[in-house]
Amino acid sequence: MNKFENSLENQQEQEPRIKILKGSEAPDYIKQNPFYNEYHWGQADDINFKRVYLPESDQGIFWPITAHEIGHLVKRDKIAVDGNDFQAVRDEELRAWQEGWKYLEAYVAEYYKDKPKLIEKVRRIKEMIEEEMMAITDLTEEFYKTRTNNIQQSRFDFIKTDSGKVIKGRIDGLKDFVRQATVELEAEELNEKVDWSRVTGAVKKALLDIENDNRKFEERKS
Repeated sequence: MNKFENSLENQQEQEPRIKILKGSEAPDYIKQNPFYNEYHWGQADDINFKRVYLPESDQGIFWPITAHEIGHLVKRDKIAVDGNDFQAVRDEELRAWQEGWKYLEAYVAEYYKDKPKLIEKVRRIKEMIEEEMMAITDLTEEFYKTRTNNIQQSRFDFIKTDSGKVIKGRIDGLKDFVRQATVELEAEELNEKVDWSRVTGAVKKALLDIENDNRKFEERKS
């Protein structure tokens, strides 16, 4: 094996099993969700642990949503979400925000090593968006009381309610929320679109750490 082949093999070994996809690549049935918004939408496959969708958007929303979605992929202390149990949903949402940032924070710092002032500002905007998203989550309690097995139809029914309209408005207002936050934090640079290959390079490192810890977790269980 020559040096190039060895280098390529090592590079491939460092690729996480979990594939990173753009939110815009979501299947049609996801985009048909009346609450879907491409600006910020992300979703982790926390059943099969094969993929995670992240928003190819501005930096101000990318890092917080990424922290949240990869947090769902951490198996330690994961909360099983079942049917209409709103409290379980809320607890898992909060856990994901907290766990994901633990894995991502170091790589955000590495990403902005030449712009150290932005590191703290990314952390602050993550906290602000977490607070807003958890407030939106709290507004969905009514949905979990009324949803049926036809989840998509339940969403279309719920969006017609007063609570659904408020949630839709706040979800669609996230871009303005981020713009206002970056102004308050004097971090307008975070409104620039992400360099997809660079940011996903940082996320891959966090995913490798998560996969490694998940393996250890499963070994301790067995």
